[in-house]
Amino acid sequence: MVLVNLSSSVIFILLLVVAGRFSFGTVLLSLAAAWVIGNWASPLVQRHLTTDSDVGDLVITGAEARLRPVRFFGGTAMLPAEVFVSTRSATGPILAEVVRP
Repeated sequence: MVLVNLSSSVIFILLLVVAGRFSFGTVLLSLAAAWVIGNWASPLVQRHLTTDSDVGDLVITGAEARLRPVRFFGGTAMLPAEVFVSTRSATGPILAEVVRP
């Protein structure tokens, strides 16, 4: 999403400069338009340009959940905030990994 929003914003602002319509209001409108386009176009860009869909050669070697404290009803609970998945190529060499105790 960041890639599409940033590139859309830069394109819109450059078009404003070239057209001679560069002002605070038009910059805000161009950023809003870039945000709308980014929400729509990001899944398409990720699916077709930035992510390889051929995962047949990958093997999952581990998964780690990082917890974060969440407060509700006067208490605190630890809920997963991020999940990191380690992979390697099934045909490639096994690499040593240093694990902290």
